[in-house]
Amino acid sequence: MDYLKLPQEIIYRERRSLEEFADECHVNYIMIDIMLRSPFFSNPRHMERALKCFNTAYYICTLILHCLKRPDWYLGHFCEIACCYEKDDTICQSFTLSLVKIFLTKRKHENPDQYKYLLDDLNTFLDEHHIMKNVPLLNPSYSDIYKRFHYVTSRDFIIYEEFSPRIIDKEVVREVMQLKNFDWVRFSNYYEERTVRDIVASLGKTAEEKHNVIDMLRQAAYLFYSSDNNYVNTVNDLLDGLDRPYVDELNLSTSNVNHQEKFQEREKQVIIANYESRIQELEKENEELRLQNEQLQQNENMQRAIQEIKRLKEENTTLLVGFLKPAFYNDEGYTRNFLKEIAGKDNQGVTDVARKWLHDGKITPSKKGRFIWDILRVAKLYDATEQNWTKAMRKKD
Repeated sequence: MDYLKLPQEIIYRERRSLEEFADECHVNYIMIDIMLRSPFFSNPRHMERALKCFNTAYYICTLILHCLKRPDWYLGHFCEIACCYEKDDTICQSFTLSLVKIFLTKRKHENPDQYKYLLDDLNTFLDEHHIMKNVPLLNPSYSDIYKRFHYVTSRDFIIYEEFSPRIIDKEVVREVMQLKNFDWVRFSNYYEERTVRDIVASLGKTAEEKHNVIDMLRQAAYLFYSSDNNYVNTVNDLLDGLDRPYVDELNLSTSNVNHQEKFQEREKQVIIANYESRIQELEKENEELRLQNEQLQQNENMQRAIQEIKRLKEENTTLLVGFLKPAFYNDEGYTRNFLKEIAGKDNQGVTDVARKWLHDGKITPSKKGRFIWDILRVAKLYDATEQNWTKAMRKKD
C-alpha cells in the first residue's frame, strides 16, 4: 500500500501548539527555543510556520520509521512534503528536513546503521552552502540556527519518541471522513478485494482497528455511491465478509471481558466478605480487649484502694499505739498485741482481754481505767460507758 497517498491525518495527529512538542521531549524544547530566538521565527507572522515545520517533521519520521520499507528511496517525496504543502517554501523545507535529520540522528535505534543512506542523502541536501544559495535573504539568520541545530546533534542527547502511527479508532474515522480532498474509491482501486485487504492489513493492527478501517471504507462507499444502491450493496457484501472475523473476535473479546469482569466482581465480593468478617472478628477482639483493660484498670484501682486503706489503717494504728503505749509500760509490742487481740470483739470480749492483761501485769495499774476506756472509745473499739468499763475491770475471774 502506498502510504504517501494517504491523507496525513490518518497517519499522524497534528499538535496544536509548539508547547505540546516542548513538553514531549527536552531536545524539542531546546530546538524550539533556538528557532524562536531567531529574527525570522520570532516574528508572530512566522510562528505558525515553525509549528508546521515540527508537525511535518514528525509526520515524515512516522513514515520513515513505521510505514516505508526503503525510506531512502523517497527523499524526493520527503522534500516535497517538507515544503508544508506550499510550493517552493524553501524555508519550511530546510527547517523541516533539519528537524527530521536531528530526530533520526538522536533517536535510539536498535540498528544505528538502519537509516545511514537516508541520512547521507539528507546531509547532502542540507549542505549549508546549498541552503544559503536558496535562501539568500535569510543567510545570517538561517546560518546561525543551522549551526545551533548542528550543536544539538553533536550533544549526547537521546530521543525516545516512538513516532508511532495513529491508532485507528472511531475519532480518527470521523476526522478522516470529514476530509473532502481524498478519494477512498480510487485509493482502494474501486474496492478491488486484494487492495481492500491490503489497506485493512496495513492500517489496522488489532481486530478493533481493522474493523474501524473497514467501517471507514464502508462510509466512503455510501458517500461516493449514494445513487447506486446495487454497487453499494456489492461493496457492503465484500466488506461484511472481510469484517466478519474481526467482529467475531471483538464479540468474543467483549464476552471474555464481561466474563472476566463478572469473575473479578465475584472475587471482589468474596474479598469484601472476608474483609468484613475479619473486621467483625477484630471488632470483637477489640471489645474483649477493652473489657479486659477495664477489668485490669478496675483491679489496679482496687489494689491501689486496698493499699491506701492499708496505709491509712497503718497510720491510724501507729497513732493509736502511740496514744495507748503509756498504759502498757510504754512497750509498743505489748500495745500492738493488745490491739490485735481485741480487734473485732464486742464490748464484753474487749473487757475480758483487758482484765486478763491487767491480772498478768501487762497493763499499768494507774492507766487501767478512764485512760484506756477513753482512747478505745474514740477509736471506736469499745462503745460502752466508762462505768461499765470500770466495773468490768474490777470484776474478778
